Amino acid sequence: HSHDSGRYLKPYGHNIPTPNLDRLAHQGILFRRMLSAAPTCSPSRAALLTGQCPHRSGMLGLAHLGWRLNDYSQVIIHPLHASGYHTILAGLQHIAADPTVIGYDEILPHQTTHARDVAPAAVRFLRSRPQQPFFLDVGFFETHREYPEPVDNPAYIQPPAPIPDTPETRLDMAGFYASARALDQGVGSVLDALEAAGLADNTLVISTTDHGIAFPEMKCDLRDTGMGISLILRGPGVFSGGKVCDAMLSNIDVYPTICDYLGIAKPEWLEGKSFLPILKGEQNEINEEVFSEVTFHAAYEPKRCVRTKRWKYIRRFDGRTTCVLPNCD
Repeated sequence: HSHDSGRYLKPYGHNIPTPNLDRLAHQGILFRRMLSAAPTCSPSRAALLTGQCPHRSGMLGLAHLGWRLNDYSQVIIHPLHASGYHTILAGLQHIAADPTVIGYDEILPHQTTHARDVAPAAVRFLRSRPQQPFFLDVGFFETHREYPEPVDNPAYIQPPAPIPDTPETRLDMAGFYASARALDQGVGSVLDALEAAGLADNTLVISTTDHGIAFPEMKCDLRDTGMGISLILRGPGVFSGGKVCDAMLSNIDVYPTICDYLGIAKPEWLEGKSFLPILKGEQNEINEEVFSEVTFHAAYEPKRCVRTKRWKYIRRFDGRTTCVLPNCD
């Protein structure tokens, strides 16, 4: 999983240099309408890993600013561990100030959470040819700001749609391209290590991010430019074949889907729904509506939204009558 990538990746039709993610999408399933339950970092990751809306799990703000889950035993690693899985963290997690409280069996050492340091740690684990079923959580800092120096010519780069097309914004987006390159190289290293270890055919690979990219009207925004996230799944059975899914889904739906896929009982606290019936061709949709929320990010900015396939309603609760500066780093 990456930071602040939205759907600005090659598999979603953007000219972003992410060939390894593109390869993964052509081998698995690309989800075109996956939405985050919160367009902010820790709340989105908490939604993914607990299957609950952030206000339910307790993660109303950023973990490094003091917010935490009500109950870390609700993180998906715990039912997986009870079912015989060895759980490993490599890199960024951002649901706890101290990663040891989450409960991973093993935390791999690395100097930074950048892909250049995290990917080799994950690769070393995979090269050990683990015999026990495992859940390997690989988190990259990319594509969070600050961006690295561009390697692409910004003159030929288009800024994202809400942003004016100027030399300054083209240069800014060129920095995003450079960060996306580093992300993709890390993804490629992990995928290559899976294949070299003979594990690729028996592993479900989940590639996702937390929310939209760090530009105004995107990150920390309840428009689809903030809520819309990437999700690619590749694995045995229904998660293969280079398909596209257009169902409207929330990232709280991933947890129950994994439970269904592995035949593990779904915990009672889950608010999401399994989308396995969609992939089996039994249903076209599982959600009539999905929800998303912001309470705290860099500042207090309480707002909620409900989205159907056609409409979205956003309500702000802060009482402000003047414009709020973009809360997007």
